[in-house]
Amino acid sequence: MRMPAILGALSIALSANAAMAAGTSYTGTSYTGTFALTISKTHSLSDGTYCVKLNDDGSLGRQHSGEASLSGGFDNPTDGQFEVIGKTFVATIDVPSDEGNLGFLVITARADNGALGRGIFDYANGSQPNEGDAAFGANGGC
Repeated sequence: MRMPAILGALSIALSANAAMAAGTSYTGTSYTGTFALTISKTHSLSDGTYCVKLNDDGSLGRQHSGEASLSGGFDNPTDGQFEVIGKTFVATIDVPSDEGNLGFLVITARADNGALGRGIFDYANGSQPNEGDAAFGANGGC
């Protein structure tokens, strides 16, 4: 009689291990909210504090993923997407230039239980490289 219960528990444990190996985050805490983002040590005028708004709805196929937007220092909020893979936050945000070109801000940072930490960013716009440090504040910080 105990064999079905043991097999069921083993099946759940193996499924959880396989998903964790694939990079799925199992924290139940949402990343929805607004986070202050401080960018520093860049090669241009990108240093400053911005606001990142996240909508954690799982729409990109990972438990913690969805829409991202960036405001502050730009004429209009810029949109993109994010995912949490394991304990790594990755966002790609579109940044239009004054000349009509489109660049991308890629941000990676430590993610844990709904909180974001320090990481790096890269602004890829097809001309000169612009990378630096990124640090997130607490949720609700902007």
